Amino acid sequence: MEHDLDEYFSISYFESVSGEELNPYNRLSSSIIKSFWAKNKYQAIFHKNIPIKTIGIEFLPEYCDNYLIKKFGKEYINPRKALLSVDEKEDFPEIVMLLYQLLNYRGKGISAKLFYEGKVFEALSLIYDRYAYKINEEKNLSKEDREYIKNVNLYINDHYSFDLTLDKLSKIACMGLTKLKKTFKMVNKCTITEYIQRKRVTEAQHLLMKTDLNVGQIANIVGYKSASRFSELFKKNTGIRPADYRRLYHRS
Repeated sequence: MEHDLDEYFSISYFESVSGEELNPYNRLSSSIIKSFWAKNKYQAIFHKNIPIKTIGIEFLPEYCDNYLIKKFGKEYINPRKALLSVDEKEDFPEIVMLLYQLLNYRGKGISAKLFYEGKVFEALSLIYDRYAYKINEEKNLSKEDREYIKNVNLYINDHYSFDLTLDKLSKIACMGLTKLKKTFKMVNKCTITEYIQRKRVTEAQHLLMKTDLNVGQIANIVGYKSASRFSELFKKNTGIRPADYRRLYHRS
């Protein structure tokens, strides 16, 4: 898929999706929050027959610039940087709950107008709060620590199918266990376990699409001894079980 986008502001939650965004590369999977502020060419590959279900809010630049500037004056903060700080690899339960409230609301007339306007302001407030918190945290993160975590990422990327222990990773990072877990999450916006799971699931998706290996074999290849545990984690990341993923992909 390739599409020219006008500049717009969007925050969305994907209930179901499977694919990859290009330039920059990002894996698309279920249960993630995506944000956009862009005026460019959008390129993505969506895996065929996998349903795309998403809930989101979109804002025009005129709203975020003209309207908010008039309303808040000197207190105005440009929302672009705050929006772009939202990372799909991190949890944002407050936004997910807000989006479901919008989806399920059934009011009409002035009640609906007030409700929707209030939720728009609430969404922006949550995004600004998250941005301020990140700036605070990142001030305490040294360049050296970022490089150490980058080394850990590279090691995991090459050894994700092995039994990766925290002791081993802490030696690679030259950090104690507590600091490793905290710093890793600050850099990657997810825990070490979540990072490994996502890497394994991504590889499993390609094997399900491109090979005839059964689910148990694929589970072993990507690092799981139990096919049922693998299926459980695969569904958590993609929204569907491995067998259903393959069936939907190959459905004519």
